This record gives sequence, C-alpha cells and structure tokens, in this order.
Amino acid sequence: MHSEILFLCTGNYYRSRFAEAVFNHHATAKGLPWRAFSRGLAIHLVDGPISIHTEEALRERAIDRAHTAEGRQQLAEDDLKRAARTIALKRDEHHPLMTEQFPGWVEKIEYWGVHDLDFALPEEALPQIEAAVLRLVDDLAALAGPGASKNGLEGRGGLPQSAPLMFSATALANPEVAALVPYEPGKPIEDVARELGLEPDSIIKLASNENPLGPSPKALDAIREALPKLHLYPDGAGYHLRTGIAAKFGLELRNVVLGNGSNEIIELAYHTFTRPGVHEIVTSKNSFAVYELMAQLFGVRCRKVAEKDGFHHDLDAMLAAITPATRLVFVASPNNPTGTRLPNEALDRFLAALPEHVVAVIDEAYYEFLDNPPDTLGAVKAGKKVILMRTFSKIQGLAGLRIGYALTTPEIAGLLERARQPFNTNMLAQVAALAGLRDEEHQRKTKEMTDAGRQRLQGAFAERGLQFVASEANFVLVEVGDAAAVFKKLMAKGIIVRSMVSYRLPAWIRVSIGTPEQNERFLAELPGALAA
Repeated sequence: MHSEILFLCTGNYYRSRFAEAVFNHHATAKGLPWRAFSRGLAIHLVDGPISIHTEEALRERAIDRAHTAEGRQQLAEDDLKRAARTIALKRDEHHPLMTEQFPGWVEKIEYWGVHDLDFALPEEALPQIEAAVLRLVDDLAALAGPGASKNGLEGRGGLPQSAPLMFSATALANPEVAALVPYEPGKPIEDVARELGLEPDSIIKLASNENPLGPSPKALDAIREALPKLHLYPDGAGYHLRTGIAAKFGLELRNVVLGNGSNEIIELAYHTFTRPGVHEIVTSKNSFAVYELMAQLFGVRCRKVAEKDGFHHDLDAMLAAITPATRLVFVASPNNPTGTRLPNEALDRFLAALPEHVVAVIDEAYYEFLDNPPDTLGAVKAGKKVILMRTFSKIQGLAGLRIGYALTTPEIAGLLERARQPFNTNMLAQVAALAGLRDEEHQRKTKEMTDAGRQRLQGAFAERGLQFVASEANFVLVEVGDAAAVFKKLMAKGIIVRSMVSYRLPAWIRVSIGTPEQNERFLAELPGALAA
C-alpha cells in the first residue's frame, strides 16, 4: 500500500514549472523511487487558472532557465512581477480533477506545499517554492524508507549541479493541453454491450442527438459509388459539395468553408481570430462545452454568461460581457444541451449591436428542426462579421462521417481557409453530404418524426410531474434528481441517455428523440430508473 503525493501549486504556470524542475532535480539526487508514488512521476503539479502575460519565446525558454539562479531571477523579472498571485495549496481534501482523472488509482491522496502565501514582491516567490519542494522531498524520502539515497542535498540554497535535470512529458507539454479535461461524448453502443454483457442490437442510444432513421438512402448510394476511388485523395477544395451548399442557400462558393464536423469550424475560428493570453471569447454558461474547451486549449479567456432562468441565452448580458479584448461571441440556436432557441427579432438586434471588433459565431447545428428559422443568411449577405456553423450530423444522419460547414463572408471564409488543414474532409463524407443535402424527402421525414417524438416525450414528462425544458431541437432536457444514477440504471436496461453532470447540471439528463418504438421503450423503463 502506498500513497499518491500531490503537490498542488496553482496560480501561475511558470511557478509550477519551476517547482517541478526543483523537485525533479532534488528527487533524482536523493535517489527516490519515483514510481513507488505515482504513474511514472512522484509528483503531480496541478495548475489552476492559467494566465500567461509573457511572449511566446519566454514560455519556450522557461524550462531551461528555471534550474539556474540566473534563470530564476530572469523568470521573476520577466513574469512574476506581472503575474504574481496567491499560491493556493490545499491539504487533506481530494482535488476534483485528480479524483476524476485517477479514480481508484490510490486509496489516499496526501498534499504537501505552501499554504495561502500572497507574495508582495515577486522575487520572494521562487525561494519559498523551492523551500516547500525541499520539505516535500524530505517527506518523500522518509516515506520511501531507508533504501533511498541520502546524498546530493548539501547546500540547500540552490540546486545540486551533479544530478541530471529530468522532465516528464507532461511537464514539457503546453500547459493548456496538460490541464485540459477532454470532452465527454455519449457512450457508444459497443462499449455498453461489452461492459454489461448485452447484445449490441438490444441497445438503443438516445444520447448524442443522432438521426434514428439513419442516413439518406441517396447518401448511402453515393458512398457505394465512391468506394472504388478510395485510393485517391479527396477533393481538397470540396468544390462539388461547396457548390451544392452555396446553391441551396443562395450564396457563392466563396461563402462556404467545409469542416471535419462543425467542431473544426470552431477550431478554425480560434486559430484565425484569437491569440493566447491576449483575447477573450463570450458564450452562454449552459451551452455547447466545446466553446469553452477550445478557449482553454488556445489559452484564451472564456467569459461565461448566466442564462435567463438557467436555460435561455441572455443576449443583453452577453453584449455587456464584451470587452476590447473580445474577438468571438458564440451563440447557439437551438442551444445544446437546453434545446432552447432565440427569438428571431432578438437575434437580429443582437447582431446589429455587436461592436466592430467582434465576430459572431452562430451555431445552427439544429436549425433544420425549427419551424420559423431566423434569417441569419441575410446577415452573411449583408457582409456582417458572422460565421454560421451547420452540420450534416443531425437531420442528415451523417454523424459518423464528420462533415460540417460554415457560411460566412468571403473575407472571413478566406481567412478560415488559410487555417484549415488540406484534405480535412474525406471523399465519402463529401459525396454523402451532397446527396443528403439534395434529399429533402429524407429531411422532411426526419423532422416529422422528431416533432412527434418531442411532443410524446414532453407530454409524458408533464404527466409524471417532471420538470423539462421545452425544446426546439431533436432532444429534451429533463430533471430526474440524480442524473448519474438514472443514467446508470437506464444503461443497465440497454438504454443510453446523456447525463448532464459534465455540463454542471447534475440533476438533469438529455434524451435524444428516437423512433416511436425507442421512445416508448425509454418511457417504459424511466419509472424504474427514477425509483430510489
């Protein structure tokens, strides 16, 4: 039995890197058995909110400079005097990130570190961090027992020069990547079948807002026809699909950008319009998680605005949250995971009020399910700084091919194209999307089934006295009490829904609208899942 040691140093990226450099040096010199304490490294440095106020070159040189006295002084001068913060170190309580990422790895997590230090002078930080790390090394040596080496720690005022400096891969990684908690998608059918010993055909998935009718038959025909050509690269420009999209919406080829799902459009917008530590984005609090995840990945501050009544975008508050540093504002209508839409007039006023330095990214992944969609295409044709994100994953039923697109001004489209990777959309996705786009009958059938299924689910929820959010999309958000428990009980019955715990809605699940048979099966099993 052993303990995992977590040295929690929050508040500044360079302080954490410096602390890890000090630890690696001293632990190596002391001959500590690192793997006795953790997954390959005896110490986990967990950064808090990251704020980098230095040039990119400083970041690249920080590691090399952190283990020399001259380097430490330069770090203090270049960075700490601009970003000195409290080092908040906690002891004897589990850090949520660690318990999520390393469940069951150890039975006990112990914390060492500096507690509640607020450095009035930046240059005071590094010696105090070093002293705290040295105490940690001594504690680890005592825990390791008499087998650990005792040499190499003479002259505690600085780092021993005889021991080689070592870094974990995580220490070398961009801090934004290392600190990222990955997006959690809906559970695949195959995983549930394997975990629970169920037949895959007995499982229904109502978790990821997919089309239960499947792809358009015309899309499947297009795929079969293209299969013999798979030895060729796809059309890197996506000419035929972009031309088809432009024709459908009364635009030009130069208004259309293809993406590997609309998620890639989000990434292209960040690449094009934001810089780490400089710019900001604004989004609604209970909106698609990837907006915020991309902000963290790109080192951009995300300003999350609370919704009206918890479920509807507050456009006035979002406008008020814009600062001179804001470059992107994300608006989703219908919104995922709430299913709510914005009134057309309110969206028009919002776009008209946006400052000139802000680009509006309007996520319209579910716009085909609206009875009275807004004229956002008019904003594109008028030359406004807007990016409309749309997808073939929902009503088209092509989620497995990852194909989406942006409609925007020629100027913005040209910029996004520069950030796009070559051949980002594959051949099968392009031909299937074009065929599906033209199959309006399949889209009509999907919408009719969705409208009827939504009415059925919401009516059943109302009869049971369950609170739900009236939806305009192909899913419904419903309050069930303990979402995680209900999710597990339904999954044991072969029904996959989406727990909203990761969206900070622990009492809610999101249920995708399925076929009539799937909806009835879910409603039949729901009472048992709700029972205590």
